[in-house]
Parts: sequence; structure tokens; C-alpha cells
Amino acid sequence: MTVQSSRSVAEWRRWAPALAAAGAGIVLLGLGYLASDAPAAPPLIGVPVTALMVWAAYRERGRQLAGEAAAERLAEMERGVAARDRAEARFRDFAEIASDWLWETDAELRFTYVSANVEAGSGSPAAAYIGKRRTDPASLGVDAETAQGFAQEMAAQRPFRDQISRRRRADGSIWYAKTSAKPIFDADGSFIGYRGVSRNVTAEVTAREAAEQAHRRLVEAIEILPAGVMIYDRDDRLLLANARMREMFPSGASALEPGTARQAQLELAIRQGLIAVAPERAEAWVRDRMASFRVAPATLLLPFSEGRWFQHVGRKTGDGGTISVLIDVTELKRGEEELRRAKRQSDEALALLDTLQSAAPVGLAFVDRDFRHVRANEALAAIDGLPAQEHIGRTIEEVVPDLWPQIAPICAQVLERRQPVINFEISGETPAKPGELRHWLTTLYPVFVDDVVTGIGIVKIEVSEQRRLEAQLRQVQKMEAIGNLTGGMAHDFNNLLGVVIGNLDLLCDSEGASGEILELAGEARDAALKGADLTRRLLAFARRQPLQPRRVELNELVGGAVKLLAPLLGEDIEIALDLAPDLWPVVVDAAQIESSLANLATNARDAMPAGGTLTIVTRNQTLDADYVARHPYVTEGDYVLVDVSDTGSGMPPEVVSRVFEPFFTTKEQGRGTGLGLSMVFGFMKQSGGHLNVYSEVGVGSSFRLYFPRAGSATAAAEEAHTEEVALRGDNEIVLVVEDNAALRRVALRQLAELGYRAREAESAQAALESLALDPAVDVLFTDVIMPGGMDGRQLAEIARRRWPHLKVLLASGFPGSPVAGRGGATLPRLLSKPYRKEELARALRDAIEGGSGAAA
Repeated sequence: MTVQSSRSVAEWRRWAPALAAAGAGIVLLGLGYLASDAPAAPPLIGVPVTALMVWAAYRERGRQLAGEAAAERLAEMERGVAARDRAEARFRDFAEIASDWLWETDAELRFTYVSANVEAGSGSPAAAYIGKRRTDPASLGVDAETAQGFAQEMAAQRPFRDQISRRRRADGSIWYAKTSAKPIFDADGSFIGYRGVSRNVTAEVTAREAAEQAHRRLVEAIEILPAGVMIYDRDDRLLLANARMREMFPSGASALEPGTARQAQLELAIRQGLIAVAPERAEAWVRDRMASFRVAPATLLLPFSEGRWFQHVGRKTGDGGTISVLIDVTELKRGEEELRRAKRQSDEALALLDTLQSAAPVGLAFVDRDFRHVRANEALAAIDGLPAQEHIGRTIEEVVPDLWPQIAPICAQVLERRQPVINFEISGETPAKPGELRHWLTTLYPVFVDDVVTGIGIVKIEVSEQRRLEAQLRQVQKMEAIGNLTGGMAHDFNNLLGVVIGNLDLLCDSEGASGEILELAGEARDAALKGADLTRRLLAFARRQPLQPRRVELNELVGGAVKLLAPLLGEDIEIALDLAPDLWPVVVDAAQIESSLANLATNARDAMPAGGTLTIVTRNQTLDADYVARHPYVTEGDYVLVDVSDTGSGMPPEVVSRVFEPFFTTKEQGRGTGLGLSMVFGFMKQSGGHLNVYSEVGVGSSFRLYFPRAGSATAAAEEAHTEEVALRGDNEIVLVVEDNAALRRVALRQLAELGYRAREAESAQAALESLALDPAVDVLFTDVIMPGGMDGRQLAEIARRRWPHLKVLLASGFPGSPVAGRGGATLPRLLSKPYRKEELARALRDAIEGGSGAAA
């Protein structure tokens, strides 16, 4: 509207001068007419003049307008050319940046135009196409058949769309083009060529071919699957059912035709009796199954008639359809039932085996061919020092690395020869008791499954105690043999010395002997007397010395002996006494006791060159069946214990085993004869007593002298029984901390008989962990010296700080140990090992009631 208005204004401006001239003529004519005396009508001459004037003005304006129109048309043409150039430039830009390339042919189907981007799609530049015929195979790289198809389409001058052709480049590579084109006609309808667009669709074609090939392979795979497969669309209508599905349900072939609804399939299966469903439940069953099928992934176990079972597995497809897989699991179900029955029988057998294995007093295990434990019982766990469950999965070498070198060749022999190796002995240390030599009788036997050796069965019987007792028996026998030998030699030697000494006495008493002869005879007599003293010691060891036993009070005897020992020991050694006030009487040779105490004190002094403490303890002690079982040469009964302990250098086990042998000494030459301890040993045996030694290197030594109690053994037993009844526990909980498993078992059994509830721990750390789990423990009963970096006294201190209510009772096989105290005559009451049950009962009651038996 604005353009039209502007144009109207312009036209008015062009015609304004002519109209103005014409108007002026009319005005002049009118004025002349009014000035004359003319009649009412104007003269005719005025009209031509006026018209002439208007024509003249119009003609002049026409000339002007003609010039302006020509200029306007020229400008319009220039603007049209510019617009055309811009359109062509825009067309070229779009043609060059498009993914498709554009082309045009003339009426003879020769390329007249191809956009430059044809090179990116076809590999050939646009110039290579210009002038070539669209139907020429060489111009497009197509085969003759494809080119002929193009020629037929274009000869018919018909449009075509999305025509795909396979082409080959100069380098031999294959590519695909998709082409659409339309014929072009001029104004009079004559055919002038084609315009078209092409695109490289190699990726799409190869992808489609790959998809089609994959689809074919998928269908082939589905057809050969051993399971029935059905594929449904999103409306639950069947698309495909494989051959296995038709084989499983030959009577339902009609329901496996494509297009069949899933619900119809289920209803047909019920009508044909394929699915065992009661008629009144059929509708609900179909409804439930349809709901389950639509929830994918779904796995259902479906019972069919005649005892058949099928497992249905459903999965959703990307387009909302469903894939259903039906697997015949009838044989599997039957196998499962057989397996369950076999498993029940196996479980019963394993339960019986576990019961027998758990109750077995020997270590039992089974290892595979890699020697990894598959089974292990608690007895083996106690032997190896590792819980039975922690054996599982570990090799023998990992459980007992120190014993593996002895076991490995036997294991290899069993696997190679497929025969058992029975009762071979192995010795060594285990994690349960490091530093302690232990012994086992071991049997390895091959385990066969279908004549194949799948592993090795192991039976381990610990014979450490038997070997220890055997060693003790050999030691006793050795000492008896040495005693018999030395006794006989001493007796004969005494006779010889009697002759020598008598003749020397006569020689010294003769009047005719010179001074030099008397001097020589005196020295010879002194040497003979010393030899006689040695024979007396040998006789003491051989238990053939004359004794003068009498009823004595050992406390008085020990007190008097200490006064004589103080100068002998020197100022650097303190003497501590712990004498029981109610000591039983004994019948012994008092002089021999004093001599024995002197010998033990002398040895203690030599073991403490830098000073230390000599502790003498007296106690009433009853050696029971447990003690006698460990020391078969001791008689069960009541004894009075005299324990002489030092804080010296201690002795290693190999020295302890020989310490009572005559002439055996570790002292340097000239400082001892090696007969002092032998004399003590012989005296104790001759007195019907018992001598035991306990020593630790770097801690000290303890010599324990057990003298038989004087009086009626029966009365003593009745008294002990009365005390035992009076001192019974009241169901208190006692935590026993002892690293010696055998001694720990004895304590647990004694506590149970005394009316206590006993728990156990093998180390101080294990005891703290046990208390942390259940602090409802009344008494901590712990050994003083234990491995692991924490002794019993330290454990007691830590436990009392954490649990103030806890009572503590200490036990020690070495009363003179550093933790028991030094430097005074009064020491804390400790339960000395070995102890009788009534002694343990009395000490526990003292600990619980706050008596002297509690040490904290």
C-alpha cells in the first residue's frame, strides 16, 4: 500500500505543469469573456485555444515522461541482473556445501552442469563428467545393466526417485549412489534435459546389507537352537516360532502360525491338556500368565501334563515386543530330585563324618593334590595351633612351615606310588608352641575318586608326651645305671683307700721315719682323705650312704641353714624366705638337708656372679595322678616342698637334662667336681623324695625338693577331701591363661571339678581380647612367665585397670622369677607349680575373698 501511494504522488508531480498550463488558459479565457459585452455563451474560439494550450503542455510533458520511463526501465533491468547474480551465487553456495551433488543434462542426456562437491562423494572431479552422457557406463562407473536401466527411465522422460546404483571407482573400490531426477521441458513442451540430485549412500547400503545378513544369521541361529523360541510384537501377536518349538508341541502347530495371539496360544494349550490346570482356574491362570509374560525380563517354571516341566524366559525387545524362550527342563527336574536325594544322603554321611572327625582324639585332615587343606578337625587345630576353619584353603607348608621339609617327600611318594605311608614320625615346632620340640606319628594315605588320586588323607597322633616320658625314663634308667656303677666303684675304691690310708697312718706314726718321708706321707694321706670324701659323695648319689633320718621341722632347719649360708653367698646376693606356717612334718637326715642346701646355694652363687636373689620357699604339696602321669617315677601322695630358686643365668635344656650326672659340670676346671647336684639327687631318692629342676636362660633356675609327709597318708587324704568340699566354688567364672596346652587342660578339668566355670586363653593378648568380648569374669588365673612380650604380672595390671572388679591369681613354676619380687623376706603369695587341686581351691577362695592368695 505504501508503494502505490508513493507512486500516485509521483504521477501527480509529473502531470502538475501541464495541468497548471491548462488551468491558466481556462482562467484567461474566462476573464476575457467576463470583460467583454459578450453574450451569455462563450465564444467558440476559446475552446480550441484552450485545447491547443493544453495539448502543447501535455506534449512537452510527454517528452519528459518518455525519458524518465526509459531510465526507469534501465534501472529495473540492472536490478534484475543483480538479483539474478545473487540468486546464482546463492545457488552455487548451497550446491557446493550440500551433502548431495546437483547435476543437469541437455536433451541428449549429456552433463552440462555438475556441482563441485561431486568429487567428495564419487571421487571424480566435476570436470570429468561434463560432456559425458548420463547413460554412459564409463561416465558413472556402473555396469552396462545399470546404465541400461538409467537409459530406459530417461528415454521415457519420466521422473525417478531414490534410485540406488552400485558403482566402481578407478581404483577398483565399490561405492553406492542414490539418485533422484526430473525431466525439464521448455515453454512449448519440448524436452530439454534432466535435472537431478545424487548422494553417496555407501555407508547406508553396507549397513543395511550387514543388518540383513545379521538378521538372516539370527533367524538361522534361532531355528537351530535346542530351546523353543517365539517372538511377539508389541500387541502380543506371534511373529516367529522356531523349529524346536514346533517339535515340542506338534499338536499345537496351528497356534504357532504368525499372527496368533499369545492368549489364544495359552487357551489352546489348556484345551488340549498340555498344561495341567483345573478348568475352574483356567481363566485366572491365563490372566496371571499374561501379566507375568508382560513383565520382562521374567523367568517362570511351568508344569505341563505327563510330568513335563518347561522353563520360560522372557525378554523385551526395543520396539515393545517380547522374546519368549521355552526350555524343556523335565530331565533336569528329575535330576534335581535325584540330586536332592543324593545330597540328603551325602549330608547325613558328612554329618556322621563330621561327628566322628570332631570326636576323634587324633588330628585328621584331607588335602588336595596341591596340598591345600579341604577338611581339618579340631584335634588337628590343637596340634597345629591354627583354628580348623583357618586351615581350609591353606597349604601344609603355610600352616606348619617348619615341618613341611619332613612331610613334602612323603606326600610326593604317596601321590606317585598311590600307596599309604603309615606311622612315620616327624618332629619340630608349630605356631601353637614356638620353641617347644614336639613329635607326631603321621599316616598319609591316597584318596581315590574313580581310580584317580584326588588328594591325601592325613592322620596325626601327637606323641610328644610319650617321647618326653620315654626320655625321662631313659634318664632315670641312665641315672640308675650310673648310680649302680658309681656305687660299686665307690665301695671298691673305699676298700683300696682304707688300705692306703691305714698304711700311711702307720708310716706317719713310725719312729724311724725321717722328716722328709713324714712330709710325703702326710701329703699322700690328705689326698687319700679327699678321695674318701669323693667316694662318700658317689655313695650319696648311688643312694648307699648311711642316713640318720629323724622327724624334723623343715622351717626351723631352713632358717638355721640360712644363717650359715649368708657368709658363703656374699653381700651381693640377697636371701628371701617364704616359709609356709602350717608346714607338715617330715622324717629325713637333717645333716643331709643342710648339705643339700649348701650345694644348691653354691651353684646359685656361681650362676649370679654380679649378684641377685636366692629365694627359699616351703609349701605343703600333694602330687596327684596328673603330676604322676607326667613323672612316672614319682609316687602319688603328700609332700613338703623346699624350693631353692636363683635369679642367675639359667640353663639351656641340654644342660638341664644332664645336670644330675656325676662329674658333669659347666664350671671352669678347678672350680667344681660335678658331684654336688649328684649328691642332692641321690639323697632325695634315698629319702623317698623327688627332685625337679626348672630353668630358663637369662631368668634363673629353681630346684624343687619334695620330701614325703610324715604320718598317715589316709588321714591326709581325708583332710584334703574335707578341704576340697569346704573350698568348692560357687559357679564363678575363671579365665585360665597358660601357654602350655597340657597344663591348661589340667587346670580346666580341676576348676570344673571344684565348681567353677572355666574359660581359657593361650597368651596375654588372647586373654585381653576374651575379657573385652565378655568382661563377666570373676578371677583371672594366669601364669607369670609367658611368651609374646607380656608376662602374667603385666597382664594382671592391665586387666585390673580396665576391669577393677576382677580378682587375680598368679601361678609360677619359678617362684624366684623377677616378677615375683626381690629384695625382701616377704613375697606375694603365688600358687607354685605343680599344685594339687586343694591348693588351687584354697588359692582361688583367697583370691575371691581378698586373701593373700590374690596377687594383683
